[in-house]
Amino acid sequence: MLVLHDFQNAEVWRAAVFEGMATFVMMFVGILCTISTLESGFSHPVVAVAVSQGLVLALCILAAAPASGAHVNPAITWTEMLTGHITPVRAALYIIAQTLGSIVASLAAKAIVGNAVALRYSLGGCYLTSQVSATSGVVGMDTNRAFLLETGLTFFVLFIAYSIALDPPRLPRTGYTLAPFLIGAVVGLGIFTGGSLVSGYGGAGINPGRCIGPAVALGGSMWTGHWVFWAGPALAGLAMAALYHNIPPTHVQVYKLRKAARAKAKKSASKGRSRKERAMTTSFGCANGSRIRLAFSSDRNATSENGEKPEAV
Repeated sequence: MLVLHDFQNAEVWRAAVFEGMATFVMMFVGILCTISTLESGFSHPVVAVAVSQGLVLALCILAAAPASGAHVNPAITWTEMLTGHITPVRAALYIIAQTLGSIVASLAAKAIVGNAVALRYSLGGCYLTSQVSATSGVVGMDTNRAFLLETGLTFFVLFIAYSIALDPPRLPRTGYTLAPFLIGAVVGLGIFTGGSLVSGYGGAGINPGRCIGPAVALGGSMWTGHWVFWAGPALAGLAMAALYHNIPPTHVQVYKLRKAARAKAKKSASKGRSRKERAMTTSFGCANGSRIRLAFSSDRNATSENGEKPEAV
């Protein structure tokens, strides 16, 4: 019933369409920014690309967050499903929309810059190997090392993102305006970290949606080891979900609330025992104004130390 309800929910479909549009904008502007940066001859192109990509991502998150949550990344959507924040149906629709948005954006960017420029810069996409010169052979990174790097950097992004924004109780504390720029900065740092490790390697994708579009638009060697850019983030999402369910970002607050609840229950139990003890000792008033205290004990016929019965006071 839940699956049918989600498929029939217009809000879910509208959010998925908006997610696809946000991914299209992010990819289209991001590809053109990357090509412009590399064509301009920056002395440190990896830094410039990382900054521009982080800024584009931050602005797209800021714009799309109210309508769809602004995942714009299948790795985020996958992890959000595993942590229970969205349903599997919404996750599937989001990933399909993100993939289509990336493909359309890549084809549009290729049509603008031309096939030669698109091939020269791989549309800013993800690749493991390339031929850096006419005389050299194919160089780059093997799939095993690339898989480890992809998993590690994606987990880094997910870890920070959940700590500052994706966990609902944390977002208000971080700020709805600040959080997108912090996430953009984290992604930019990840792009910079993996961008120049090995000659011929295009760097970590961190976002499978960012990799699928250029691969479809260009084909050829872009598909070599392409599974890495999906399997790495998928594993990182599983690891993040396991961490989130066992030690959520708000576990300290949860521990304090549980501790306070236990203390309150203990205090209530202590008060209950005190009332019971007071009830066991009752004072009775006599007609002549004297009072007799009767102490209940296991032996109601017990006498005083001198062998006499308790007297009136």
